Amino acid sequence: MALSQAVTSRASVFKSKTWIDTGYRLHSRENKPFMVSSLLEEPSLVVLPPSMTTELILAKETDLSFWHALDDIVFSEHAFYSTRILSLPLQTTIIRRHLASGAQRFMPAVVRQLRNTLDREWGSGKPKQWRSVNLFNSLLNVVNNMVSVVFVGTDLANDQDFQTSITKHTEQVFLTMSVLRMEVESKLMPLIMERLKNSSELKAGQDKPDDLLQWLIDCQTSLKDPAERAIELEPSLIVTRVLMSYFVSVFLVNVALFNAVSIMGRLPEADYWSEIYTEARKILDVDEHGWTKEKVDKLWKTESFVKETMRFVGDACFEMRRKVMAPTGINLSDGTHLPFGTTVGLPSNAIHNDDRFYPQATSFDGLRFLKLRESDDGNTARGSLLTATSNTFLQFGHGRHGCPGRFLAADILKLILAEMTLRYEIKWDEKPEESSWFGNSLLPGQNTVVSVCPRD
Repeated sequence: MALSQAVTSRASVFKSKTWIDTGYRLHSRENKPFMVSSLLEEPSLVVLPPSMTTELILAKETDLSFWHALDDIVFSEHAFYSTRILSLPLQTTIIRRHLASGAQRFMPAVVRQLRNTLDREWGSGKPKQWRSVNLFNSLLNVVNNMVSVVFVGTDLANDQDFQTSITKHTEQVFLTMSVLRMEVESKLMPLIMERLKNSSELKAGQDKPDDLLQWLIDCQTSLKDPAERAIELEPSLIVTRVLMSYFVSVFLVNVALFNAVSIMGRLPEADYWSEIYTEARKILDVDEHGWTKEKVDKLWKTESFVKETMRFVGDACFEMRRKVMAPTGINLSDGTHLPFGTTVGLPSNAIHNDDRFYPQATSFDGLRFLKLRESDDGNTARGSLLTATSNTFLQFGHGRHGCPGRFLAADILKLILAEMTLRYEIKWDEKPEESSWFGNSLLPGQNTVVSVCPRD
């Protein structure tokens, strides 16, 4: 029995997606939970049907814990040297508070950073020539530089040594965390010490930096408990919270961006590159003020294309995970008992490709959500937004633990696609490398090469 379970668990590394899809057809459509083996995570996972989504998101944290389930993936104590980043997730609270409504403040700096990074990665047109670029790596550098403006300010966003270190840390945090953390700390620690010193000396009315690092320091300084405040103002813990924010932001945004551009290479006849170019050109030609939050919000076609990419491709087949923390376990509405320590979640990829929720779900339609947005039904139109979560769109989670940074992520994704199509032509010498399922995650083909050339 033990040997059989071990073989099954090892097979799950490459077969989880297939098993979950099969279980979805056999059980989820009958509103029944099912189990799949997992070597990379728990011995087994309980997959809930879509009909139990509301039950999952309304459960108490003491019964079904989001944070404990996340820690089983992140290994915060070992990968980030602190469990406080999840037991007291200040960075999440701060991102939710500042980023949902602060996009316009960052827009000029973010656009400058985007253009400068594209010049370096894809060429500035001086001289105008075609060049071959690794798609995944070049996009990762673009995303990382833009996020850095918001997280640590423009100085470190323009520091290539820091950008190289933080990118490597984000990609390889579980492999060589000690060395990479030291490289990041060498750049980040002096800035933190300077900010802490300036915060203590700042007089009323004086301007402060406007970025994630400063928001963290302000929040930590305002803690009422002296002991908690002292712990949180430890520079090493501040570094940890910044690193965690990068980890959950940069790589996932880059995967979504990479998938979006790769879809264009797989469906050249649809010419989505030109579609997005035309939309962006029309919006910018209205005046000479460049990109604003209002203009980014008008990229409806681009937004639809990104959301359809997330629906059609995604990055995981098992999401919305929670861990049973009630000592005696919990009972689901259908009577199923889940013991303490069980991890449950939803078959997100299967839901996103279910014809009951998305007509012709197995076909890619970049304008799918644009059509919904232009419908007369107000609820349908709102649900078509990239940042709108629901029981049938789980890419950003759903409910109170929905991704707090999705508003910034949506703006960054739309901006990058618009700027790339406005400034460059692209050629696919061959179809993009296929992504591969590893456990419950879809890993992008990181060897895809494209040819790009600045437009006239």
